[in-house]
Amino acid sequence: MFKPLLITVLALAVVAAAVFVGGKYFGKEAANETAGWEVYENKDYGFSLSFPKTWEGYTVEMEGPFDYGSYLCFSFGRFCVMQVLFQTPEQFQNQVEQYPELSGYDYRNENYYYTFEYLPGCGQLNEFECARTKEVPKISKTFQFIK
Repeated sequence: MFKPLLITVLALAVVAAAVFVGGKYFGKEAANETAGWEVYENKDYGFSLSFPKTWEGYTVEMEGPFDYGSYLCFSFGRFCVMQVLFQTPEQFQNQVEQYPELSGYDYRNENYYYTFEYLPGCGQLNEFECARTKEVPKISKTFQFIK
């Protein structure tokens, strides 16, 4: 009677320890992954992003305003490798009404909806630019609001 209870308690203790140690390990890995990345700040739109060394030499240009919003184009001189789209709540709502499939955004504050966009296929991008698009999901996770 006590043996099954003891085995269950020991098994739960082992699982809890594994989750605790694994969580600490993987959390440190994620933090170390972006250590040393260059920080880009945009005070006009109140956010920052971090970029790996492979993005050295990128340029940023504001595009718009358009009916659907404005965006920053991050490029290496030819095409946008990554865009950060800024929409007011009204612009976002208009987009959703016209194109329900575009109803997602990555971050928002009281003034803007922020959406990261990049080409999942490489299209007109060269090999270097195409490789940078694969880094966009990690870059987007470094997004932070600033004052």
